[in-house]
Amino acid sequence: MLNYPEAKFLNESAPLEILAELALAPSLPRMMAVEFQRVALMWALILRQDQYQLPLAEALIRSRPNYAAALTAAIAAPTAEERYHALMAFTIQQPEIRPYFLAASGRAVPDGKIDDYRDNFWSPYRVGVDWYGDQGAWNACPGSPQGVKFRLLNAVQKAEGKKEFAAIQAIGSAADFYGSYARSRADHGPLLLDHAIRVSRYSRVPPSAEKKVIELWQMLMRKYPKSQSAKNWQSGYSYNRTWFEASEEKGLANEYNFFPGVACRYTSYF
Repeated sequence: MLNYPEAKFLNESAPLEILAELALAPSLPRMMAVEFQRVALMWALILRQDQYQLPLAEALIRSRPNYAAALTAAIAAPTAEERYHALMAFTIQQPEIRPYFLAASGRAVPDGKIDDYRDNFWSPYRVGVDWYGDQGAWNACPGSPQGVKFRLLNAVQKAEGKKEFAAIQAIGSAADFYGSYARSRADHGPLLLDHAIRVSRYSRVPPSAEKKVIELWQMLMRKYPKSQSAKNWQSGYSYNRTWFEASEEKGLANEYNFFPGVACRYTSYF
């Protein structure tokens, strides 16, 4: 587990060059290495830094064998472009892979799984104390175990870290990032649209992002109406908007279906 100063430094100051160097260092404890490799891989995908994607994928196979099947296929891709898309198809299904470090251990959820809170995919990184619980909330955590010792950054590294941090902040949430990616690849089959809708289903999507999620659903239903992916979401899903509003009201009055014109088979609250 990283303490607060370490997490803040890594998220807001360290460039991908440093994150990748630390992620690939053989001296890191295994669980800390997994976290560094996940975050660095996500940065490499967001920033389209292809030169880091292959070594990080290879390192993750060694430290997280349950990723081996998907990552081995990505590593075998004949071009960097194909490897990028294979890695995106992998990470879109893995809510535990996010582009920032937590100053806490986080919730214990098996890789690729959703827990009862149903908010497992990453939310936007925000400097300071965040508006939601443990994902990206940088509260000081005294007494945490000794973490990684960092060397001072030079001026070039500081500038690059600042630029990359701004890019990470600009992408917003997992729902924003993967939603945009799925829309850009919609002609390549229904699975990415299916996965992107799942990301939004199991994220804390604010009302301002609802329109984009509806567009994903409509695209899936229009382009691939007979696919299993369309069947997966044919009844939409419901959510409780009071999660984002300052309302104390409860019950059906605040329960919405994300997708218009369909009746929900079930109702559920985050």
